[in-house]
Amino acid sequence: KKFRTELLPFNSEYSDFGTFVYDNELYFASARNTDIKKKYGWNDEPFLDIYQVNVKNNDGKREFGSPDFIKAKKINTDYHEASIAITNDGKTLYFTRDNVNKRNKLGYDKKGTSHLKLYRASLVDDKWENIVELPFNDNYNSTGHPALSADNKILYFVSDREGGIGQTDIYEVDILEDNSYSDPRNLGDRINTEGREMFPFVSKDSIMYFSSDGYLGLGLLDIYKSNIIKDEDAEPVNIGAPYNSGYDDFAYFKNE
Repeated sequence: KKFRTELLPFNSEYSDFGTFVYDNELYFASARNTDIKKKYGWNDEPFLDIYQVNVKNNDGKREFGSPDFIKAKKINTDYHEASIAITNDGKTLYFTRDNVNKRNKLGYDKKGTSHLKLYRASLVDDKWENIVELPFNDNYNSTGHPALSADNKILYFVSDREGGIGQTDIYEVDILEDNSYSDPRNLGDRINTEGREMFPFVSKDSIMYFSSDGYLGLGLLDIYKSNIIKDEDAEPVNIGAPYNSGYDDFAYFKNE
């Protein structure tokens, strides 16, 4: 197979990453909102917000509209929002946000670190409403990067919580009745290493894609795929060039 890589026309001079496509809308995270006066100290860019852009298919050629904030004033705050997953029916959105309290201030742990948390929003009259923090977050570790199984019965996420195998690991929870969840389960050492595993994504044929710097790859974070969902002994495979480079490669998404 031959692949063509194409730089998308709506990139900015700031960080842009983490696409998710649903119903001709492409969602991504970007630090382009220079109206936010606060800067993120690590890279001196504005904090991340979630944007969406309309995608039209015109005789086999993709045309992109102008990026705009995700259609929900309550989702983007003055701090980080990124990395989303939308259920197959389009009615539930999972997203990552900094630990922001009810007064729109960052919450910190005892060492002065603010961690990531996972949230859920519901579609009400074409707007994302009813934003709820998920019960397996905590104030001392980060929880983020949501992904859904093909049947939407399992939610995958990334965390640096205690008891893990490496710096960040991929976990799973069962999505139960009444919007409740099972206890988190670590995906184990067939996926997780002593390094960083992050940005899981599950395709319709239940192949898990994720990024890791814990295997011998092409450099830094590389994208891997694994048949772990169907075969608990499956080993990850580096998906190679042109996807992977000598730099960080992450947030793989397959529009099927």
